[in-house]
Amino acid sequence: MQVIWSCSGQVEVSCLGLGQIFDDDWEADPKEIELPEEKPTVQESIQETLRTLDLFMNNKFQEAVDVMEPWAHCSSYHALGKSTVYFIQTILSFDPDDISRSMEILKESVTVCNRLRRKGTLMYITRLLRGVDYNMYTTEEVHAELCYAECLLLTALLTFVADNSFVNFIKGGLRIRACYRAYKEAALILENRRWEDEEDRRHYESGVRMGLGIFYLVVAHLPTRIIRVLEMIGFCGDKETGLQYLHDSVALDGSLRSPLTALFLLCYNTIITYLFGLADGDLVSSEYIVKNMLQKYPRGALYLFLYGRLLEVKGDFDQAINLLLDSLTVQDTWRQMRNLGSWEIMWCYSFKFEWKNAQKYLDFLRRESRWSPAIYNYAYALSLYMQYLEGGRTDDNSLVEIHSLMKKVPGLKQKLAGKSFPLEKFVVAKAKKFVRQNDRLLFPFFEMMYVFNVFPMFKKHPEAMRRMLSVIEKDSPIFDKTQEYNEEEVEDYCLSLLLKAMCYKTLGETEKAENHLHELLQFENDLGDDIYLATYAMAEMGYMALEQGQYEEALQWLDRSCHAHTDYHLESFLHYRIHAAIRHIQTLSSLLQQVPTSTPTPNNTLYNCSMSPATKSASINIYEPPVPPSVST
Repeated sequence: MQVIWSCSGQVEVSCLGLGQIFDDDWEADPKEIELPEEKPTVQESIQETLRTLDLFMNNKFQEAVDVMEPWAHCSSYHALGKSTVYFIQTILSFDPDDISRSMEILKESVTVCNRLRRKGTLMYITRLLRGVDYNMYTTEEVHAELCYAECLLLTALLTFVADNSFVNFIKGGLRIRACYRAYKEAALILENRRWEDEEDRRHYESGVRMGLGIFYLVVAHLPTRIIRVLEMIGFCGDKETGLQYLHDSVALDGSLRSPLTALFLLCYNTIITYLFGLADGDLVSSEYIVKNMLQKYPRGALYLFLYGRLLEVKGDFDQAINLLLDSLTVQDTWRQMRNLGSWEIMWCYSFKFEWKNAQKYLDFLRRESRWSPAIYNYAYALSLYMQYLEGGRTDDNSLVEIHSLMKKVPGLKQKLAGKSFPLEKFVVAKAKKFVRQNDRLLFPFFEMMYVFNVFPMFKKHPEAMRRMLSVIEKDSPIFDKTQEYNEEEVEDYCLSLLLKAMCYKTLGETEKAENHLHELLQFENDLGDDIYLATYAMAEMGYMALEQGQYEEALQWLDRSCHAHTDYHLESFLHYRIHAAIRHIQTLSSLLQQVPTSTPTPNNTLYNCSMSPATKSASINIYEPPVPPSVST
């Protein structure tokens, strides 16, 4: 197995510098404790962890924790297994109490694994002089190194979830550096150790590949200014390399990390790429993976949910609803799973314009879920508002209820680690605008669809897209440029232009979409609170240029979008998507340069976008689905 250690392809040996200062916080020798003589062996721990994994995937979440708990204080795999269960629960809930509890459990697990791994200054000096004989490591030290790296990776990911500020990104990035060093050590062990037990090696390889895959993928998607800092301290991310490692880990069937890697890949391709990317997840390989996992865990709530989400993003809304309903009924232990399923079912009904059914699930969420009462109440009010509009605006009692809900939304905004969630700030601003405009908003639910980047899901449902377009064209304000209009009227008109552009883009009528976006940008200087409409319109111009292969034009639009304005709604979401687009352009450009052409290209250099990372990965490996490749041993 060839492991890429850094952007330059060289192994980083030095342990001094900024990262070392932080790493000492995690690697300081813990207080020695007396370990019990009857402690399970590594092989016994792996078997118990496999049993825990089976319980977890079959929805027996508490039983899974109970298996790990007795030895979590002295066994690296038990500590890791317990931490992983709590980590997944936290990611599903985003509850501040769950985040705090998981961070404490992860710190305890790091301490346990750190106590069992081989470490020390002499080890690094020895590697500098004559290398390390990994056959001298005990089995426990070998596996403790991998578990230590995995615990650090979970800690870094949770750090990013808890607070997305620049300072916290740096803190999380430094934790990733400590994790990176541990994974480098684990990969060297995998390559250079004589493995007496083939099954033991497979479990270890699946962990190394999973960790490196997540590492490269996560770092590749961090904001550019964070990547520049990480490159200064010795490493960078690469999306294609990360995906290859993850697919390799999944392909190690029967290994300890294969089902967990499958979960991560499915989440990445069906959720993360829509929220923070270009909705360009690999749906073909995802379908192969989820069907394979459902053969092993046919009633696994997580896989049923992700299969439902996969069908949703593919546009098969009816079948998605059936699978998501199954994910709600197979377990009743984790409310987080019920909430996630209800949220996605709401979207499926919204895509079908069945507002009454959508309202039912939003009502459940606003009463039961703690994730974001502001967003749930706002969306619930919008479902009532859509029914009010379709009913001819005659139900005054319904409008009174909607008004009351909108007035409550600002008071429901939460803070996580002292920061407000960008989506919550957006819905609070919209709720205030509704009240300020005498109980009126223009196309608010369609706007929310755009914010959550769900328009790509309509590509296989052109009839639903045309229905939305007809509603927008019918109710769009008529604008005479010779007259004077106030700020709110201009914002309404620009919103209608953006939504119409997205409808035409989804229907494949690119020229009409571009015309609407160009018209919107003529009003850029007249926009107030909704200036985000202009920056997102610029980005959409860049995305369409990218789809047409016009990379230089795409980069110019993306760069303009990034720097035109600051401190507007959902700025961080836009920057994530711009970063994903630039990475995609760099990948495509690199591939094109590798293809010999009969006629030379007049100019191979692209526009230098300031959002571009400072350096590019020297090699790019493209994985071609649908079947994950076998792993060479």
